[in-house]
Amino acid sequence: MFLLVYVHGYNLQDTYLQPWSVVQEPMTLTTFFEFFTANGLFRFRIPMLFIISGYLYALHDDNPYKERTLKRLRTLGIPYLFWSAVGILLTYALEYNDLFLNAIKASGLAYADNNIATVHQYTAEDWLVRWAIFPISFQLWFIRVLLFYNIAYPVLRWLVTRYPIVWLSVTGILWFINFNLVLVEGAGLFFFSWGIWIQKNNFDLEKTPKNLNPTFVLVAFVVICFLKTYLAFLHTENSPIPLPLVVGILHRIAEVAGMIGLWYSGNKIIAWLSAQSFFRFLMSYSFMIYVTHVPILYYIMQIANQYLIDYQYHRLLTYIFVPLLLSLYAVLVGSFLKKVAPTPYQWFTGGR
Repeated sequence: MFLLVYVHGYNLQDTYLQPWSVVQEPMTLTTFFEFFTANGLFRFRIPMLFIISGYLYALHDDNPYKERTLKRLRTLGIPYLFWSAVGILLTYALEYNDLFLNAIKASGLAYADNNIATVHQYTAEDWLVRWAIFPISFQLWFIRVLLFYNIAYPVLRWLVTRYPIVWLSVTGILWFINFNLVLVEGAGLFFFSWGIWIQKNNFDLEKTPKNLNPTFVLVAFVVICFLKTYLAFLHTENSPIPLPLVVGILHRIAEVAGMIGLWYSGNKIIAWLSAQSFFRFLMSYSFMIYVTHVPILYYIMQIANQYLIDYQYHRLLTYIFVPLLLSLYAVLVGSFLKKVAPTPYQWFTGGR
């Protein structure tokens, strides 16, 4: 969750990152470092999260479907709608301030169409759509699709157990081409299905596979991310090879390599961290970091870069420090709410 804030803190000219994204700016320390981390090293998270989600959900097949579904509506559906409302209402309130209004327009988060750039311009339909379907707090897409996969779990389990090769091949293609609809997208469907398969086949996640060298995979992951980043700066309209395609392929390889390498080589680090009281405290508020960092991260980033524009490395400084400060802020807010309003806090965090 902490690394997610840095992915969304990416502040180059084009902030919309895709697997095949290239950089339309000169290669500098700032541009290389931001792309290398935000669209490279930190991109193992989504596959890992979906595999864990599929695995854990498949562990509890003994519980009745209705009971599990109602629980997920409470632990995922209510937080989704609540934090989506917070994002849109926060944006609405900040639009009364000229400084934030300009930042909101520059971020593009509130756009509904070419003629609507602020929440104050929304129609009733726009309010409903941006609340329930396409939140301004766009990171909530993960909760939306995860809830759908949980509801559709009996079908997914049947496909995974009856036709594993066909189903995982089809969903693998959807992941590779970045297929994305409102409730179904390739990455989640593919890796959530893998999580189900792993659990149903009693695959031991604690034991490193016999022929796997985690250190080699981890080094390969870093090298691929470095190469991918370098190539992303070479793209021009006259490039002899389709560099976005090459970058996209390397991105997919890096996602899998990073997930596998970090999973099997990070045990000692995680064991040490988990023994530290400060880390356990921070971990308990990871969901708060997730739900609160967007949209405010984008607005603060716009304002910070505007005020620091005369400094040579202002974008690098804001990329490093703004996500860090907002993550700490989220922890403090979560700690405060948990103390003064424990029951609402449990509802709006899904009991996390």
